[in-house]
Amino acid sequence: MAAISTPFYRVRDYVHRARDPRYSEMIHQEHLMIINIPIVDTCINFLLPQNQDKNRYPDYPCWDMSRVVLRSNKGSDFINANYVAGFDMSAKFIATQEPMPSTFNDFWAMAWQENSRVIVMLNGTEQQQQVQNLKYFSPNQDLTIITEFIIKKERIKLKPHYTQTTLKVIHIQTGESRLIHHFKYLDWLETGVPDVKTFLDFMIAVNRKDQQYFRKVVQVNQLLPGPIIVHGNKGIGRTAAYCVADICMYQLVHTASISVPTAVIKVRQQRRFSIQTPNHYIFVNNVIVHFLVTLRSNITMFTELRSHLMKSDLDNMFKS
Repeated sequence: MAAISTPFYRVRDYVHRARDPRYSEMIHQEHLMIINIPIVDTCINFLLPQNQDKNRYPDYPCWDMSRVVLRSNKGSDFINANYVAGFDMSAKFIATQEPMPSTFNDFWAMAWQENSRVIVMLNGTEQQQQVQNLKYFSPNQDLTIITEFIIKKERIKLKPHYTQTTLKVIHIQTGESRLIHHFKYLDWLETGVPDVKTFLDFMIAVNRKDQQYFRKVVQVNQLLPGPIIVHGNKGIGRTAAYCVADICMYQLVHTASISVPTAVIKVRQQRRFSIQTPNHYIFVNNVIVHFLVTLRSNITMFTELRSHLMKSDLDNMFKS
């Protein structure tokens, strides 16, 4: 595939562009350019007959190259989930569909296999829960048993726009247990997009918790925390918007420049059909504009994000 030239903006230029009267038209044209870029990969495992009941939708395939392969599953090794790189961090995320009853155990097996300590749920509105009513753990009960795992609710923090539930996940066969933190964003309806301020606050809270586990690796001899598992419904719209916004946020903090199209193209190469609709692309850009405006009056946020450890930092730290 030929190299695609996408613009990089310095901070001031990016903010000025957002004030351009033609901004909306430019954003729509960018998005149209992005979704028409061909991507060469296969979806063979998605299409296998034995995996059909593991896909929430038959028309949203999962790339083979970046898919998560379940090693502990006695049957199929397939789950509709893909690794997605963060800024300067391979596989910071796993982008996946909302788990179904037929994949609840696979979902927790993936979290266990990857040593994921943070789960982000982006379709957490009460309205959607009533319609779908499919939960891979019960928020109303202290304990859920799903085949190979026991999920115990340890505590829950109720915030205005999200909930943070601390779960103790026990592997039944080995008896080993781990804490996993479940962040459920409450403001993103099936149609439309949420408020950029509450969404940015949510992202900061998620990264803050993820960093606690990175710091523990430095302080004590523990395994590196695994990818942040992110899901909405299909795992391509809200999920991809979250990943792209996070990538761009750290790119700005570390390089003082940004290319949203480049970030989206890379995510689409890892999770098929990501940011397929223009409203999600516009939303990501609006989040980043708000982030930059906020930084002007909140140097603490900049300092905190700049101090966050990346996997490459830890790799270099332990090379010797």
